[in-house]
Amino acid sequence: MRCPQCNRTYEAASAFCTYCGVALVADRLPHAMAGPVVVQPPVQQPPTVMPAASPVGYAPPARPGVSVSPNAPMSGAAVASLVVDFFFSPVGIILGHIAMRNIGRDRLRGRGVAIAGLIVGYVLLPFHLANWGIAIYAAFQYPQ
Repeated sequence: MRCPQCNRTYEAASAFCTYCGVALVADRLPHAMAGPVVVQPPVQQPPTVMPAASPVGYAPPARPGVSVSPNAPMSGAAVASLVVDFFFSPVGIILGHIAMRNIGRDRLRGRGVAIAGLIVGYVLLPFHLANWGIAIYAAFQYPQ
C-alpha cells in the first residue's frame, strides 16, 4: 500500500507511515485495527535558555575571577620547581610557592606545573632529607 502523503509503500498493519509519520486512513487499515484514528499533536518542548555568549574571540575564564590569556608566558619558577624537585626538593618547594604567588599576581600560565612541583617536592622531601642526613653522618663518622 502507498502513503497518501509521501507516496512510499508501507506495511498493511501500520497505523502510521514509517517515513513521514502521517496517520494512515482507517479504511486502508486491516479490520482488526479499524476504528477511530487519533492523531496526537506533537509535544511542545519548553524553550531552552542558552547562557550568555562570550564576545567573539574571547574564551571564558578557566576559574571564576581569574582570567589567563592563552598567550600569557609560562612561569619559569613553576618549571624550575618541577625540575629542581628531583635533585633537592626543599629548593623545589620554595620555587613552587614562589611560582604560585607569581601566577596569581602576574596572571601567568603554569599553575598546574607549579602544583605538580609542590606535590613532587613534598613527596620527595623525606627521601632527600634522609639522604643528606646519611651523607652528613657518614662524613663525620669516617673522616678522611
